[in-house]
Amino acid sequence: MKKMNVLSLMISCPSDVSDEVKTIEDVVRTINNTIGLSAGFVIRTLFWKECVIPTAGKSAQDIINEQVLSRADAVFGEAQFPPIKYMLETLTRLISNRCDRL
Repeated sequence: MKKMNVLSLMISCPSDVSDEVKTIEDVVRTINNTIGLSAGFVIRTLFWKECVIPTAGKSAQDIINEQVLSRADAVFGEAQFPPIKYMLETLTRLISNRCDRL
């Protein structure tokens, strides 16, 4: 069984960009199934709505930062939507930085 390095990409965005998020997920899936397999890595997308365990005593942003942002190797955020070029730059940077450390 081949070991795969996991690269975590946090996607931080408002709900009105769901089409763009679907595009990002499609690109990530394509990367995972092509160059990712041959290069030994897989990109995992992180969304605060799916990854945060409800906690009391801190601000919502602090909880997200601790539970999700701290695990991310790269962040694709609201300011980068909708241009696809930023998504590709973020993914390229994520892959390049992580592969340099392998």
